[in-house]
Amino acid sequence: MTDAPQFTASQIAAALGRKRGAVYRELRQATPSSKVIVSGREADAWDVASLPEKHRRQLWEICDKRSFKSPETLLQHGTERWEPKLALSRIAPHHINKAQRTMAAFNEVLGLIDQRPWYDLRSLGLVEYKRVFGHSVSSKQWERIFERILERDGGRYEFNRLELYLDDNLSPKITVPKPSAFDAGLIRPALDLVEIKEKPTPRELQYIWAKSFEALDFLISQGKKPRRAKREIIDYLDGQEVCISKSRLSLEQQFRTKNKLWIEAGRISSALADARKGNSGAHRFPKLSEHTIGKLCSRALSCGGRIQQAWRELWDEGELPPAVYEFYASSNGDRVPAKVRKAVTHEVMRMQKWHQGPKKAKLDGPKLVRNWESMPSGCQFQSDDLTPPVYFWIEDETEKSGVRVTRGQFFPWIDTRSTFIIDFQLIPEKAYSSLDILRGIIRVHDVVGLPEEFYFERGIWEKSLLIKGRRDERGIQDTVYGLESIVRIKHALDPSAKVVERVLGSLQNYMERDRGYAGRNEREDCPEHIQRWIREVQTGKRDPSECFYHYEEWLTKLKEYCERYNQTPREGKQCQGKTPWETFMANLSPQHPLTKLRDEARHILSTHRREITINSQGATIAIGRQKFVYRGEATGRREGEKVLAWFDPENMDSIFISDLDNKNIEIVERAAEVSAFNASDEELAAASAQAKAHARHARIRYRDLTHQFPEEFHQRQYRKNWVDLATRETSEAMERLREESQKETRKKKRSQRTARKIGVRTTAAPGREDLHREGLAELENLGIPAADLDEL
Repeated sequence: MTDAPQFTASQIAAALGRKRGAVYRELRQATPSSKVIVSGREADAWDVASLPEKHRRQLWEICDKRSFKSPETLLQHGTERWEPKLALSRIAPHHINKAQRTMAAFNEVLGLIDQRPWYDLRSLGLVEYKRVFGHSVSSKQWERIFERILERDGGRYEFNRLELYLDDNLSPKITVPKPSAFDAGLIRPALDLVEIKEKPTPRELQYIWAKSFEALDFLISQGKKPRRAKREIIDYLDGQEVCISKSRLSLEQQFRTKNKLWIEAGRISSALADARKGNSGAHRFPKLSEHTIGKLCSRALSCGGRIQQAWRELWDEGELPPAVYEFYASSNGDRVPAKVRKAVTHEVMRMQKWHQGPKKAKLDGPKLVRNWESMPSGCQFQSDDLTPPVYFWIEDETEKSGVRVTRGQFFPWIDTRSTFIIDFQLIPEKAYSSLDILRGIIRVHDVVGLPEEFYFERGIWEKSLLIKGRRDERGIQDTVYGLESIVRIKHALDPSAKVVERVLGSLQNYMERDRGYAGRNEREDCPEHIQRWIREVQTGKRDPSECFYHYEEWLTKLKEYCERYNQTPREGKQCQGKTPWETFMANLSPQHPLTKLRDEARHILSTHRREITINSQGATIAIGRQKFVYRGEATGRREGEKVLAWFDPENMDSIFISDLDNKNIEIVERAAEVSAFNASDEELAAASAQAKAHARHARIRYRDLTHQFPEEFHQRQYRKNWVDLATRETSEAMERLREESQKETRKKKRSQRTARKIGVRTTAAPGREDLHREGLAELENLGIPAADLDEL
């Protein structure tokens, strides 16, 4: 048997504040270290070392909270039954009354403590508290009272003890001493005239003192010793319900002081009046008018809310009333009077947000209380941009060091009802465009489908033609297609309306320990070594992998954070203790299905149409500050004509052009961009012939979040959609042209690889690409090196 202290399951449960049965079932996994006799019966016992790791950790946490040296000390001395410092019979009645009401307010909640989740208990407890006390209480205060009750109970479940519900600070019951035997006929009438026994007025106290000293003179005249007479009168006054003084000692001191004044003034009651208010001089403080207070508030608002500065400036300018200067003649205006500060402070605080502007006042004003029960999942999606607080690096040939350090742009796409993150984008640029937004929407369509509406912020999310479209006099059928022609879009009026803001905040919490973290407010929070590392990386003095994540690494980390968020239980009205994933799946409704276009109609979403005029430079499409130029035989034949240009935001390497009536569809490749200084012969030849587009277009990379949707989700979740014959024919023509273009591109790349392999630098003449490819293939088969070709 070990010499360490042994403890039964009941003792361990009491220390942990849990039921004995639940703790005993968990302790079955650990072998008892001994047997002890409890109430004449043999019971299992454990020492602290033999307890499971979970219980040892919980005991140490309670030790830290209750200041015990070790779990052994806690189990030996910390499980004693809690008792208040004062016995119930000695506690003031108002404390007992409040404890009884608290017991009634928590009775139902404590009965369900092992049957209901925490957030249900709190909601029920707040309602019961308001019913019993007649007023509400904050959640934080209710939780404090609830935890205090459980801590005092110590896991015994003796919730019928009134002691558990007493306040922390208790006052004893006031014992009224028996009145003395002297005749109180002179003092009693003065006490009966007091209306408020707890707080008599100065005139009532003056009358009581006068009658008390008359009674003192009468007792002395009857032959009683002065000292004994004073004691009897003080004992009598101390035992009455009228509060003459705060304590016995104060009563005795006032009796001596006022009796001396009574005798010196010739026994007149006016000498007993309370002269403190008149002697203090406080009555001489000038009352400030509303005009003066308004002037002081206005000046404080123009000083950034600083009342001290406003008071000093008005003092120096002579803008204050003369009475103020007279009262503070010895002051130079450095100190703001307490009454002035009290009158102005709250008014300045209320006006300061309006002084900044109506937008700030609305943002800081009352918020709408929203009910999420009637909103199903998949009904509305949201997204917003975030510049993550973490720097990462990516290869960039335009930089001197060959790498670029940036924070990029991060877009999470979430379901509004559940805050479930559907997908995300990471753009390694300082800014983003409407193309990036549209690519994210297309990605969401491919992952889960389109909702009934999107909820975006304003700015580019509202003004972009790719999203809202363009209307003219000819009607919607012959104008620019926008996203609003497919799905409804709403825009938030202020940040508080966007649920995605809270999701972004939670994701940033995960990033605080990442490599390259620069703080949420980089100007104030950024560590000094971050900027030093950036300079060293840009000048090539430091390997970027030592300081920052690579783009691919940061994508993987963001994927982990999004999946971690989706699988973490969330409190609040939306999730109510469930994970966002569980909430999303539980609130899907057949009445509000998602929309997913068929393959033959998907070009409606990914292909946008715009009416343009082909000029001498070819077909130009401007999206924001970006311009895309397309040239080819088709544009040469249509120069000066108005055509419809069809383009895919996911792939801007080529476009389709057609007549204004959607006929004669042709594909045109994007014009190659060549260097203005050191372009190679092959690049110049390719650009001149428009045989190949060497455009470098920033691709937005994605990482698929792992969403294990059940099979029935795909079977029932999407609403049916139909496609007319004209739309289907247009889709088939575009797909056929796209396949031919991709096939030709693959042939060109194969020829280039063959030429590089045999060391030949050559470019196919326009119209003779097939002969060029055959010649290269024959040279490769013959194995003729480039040197022999030069000799020939």
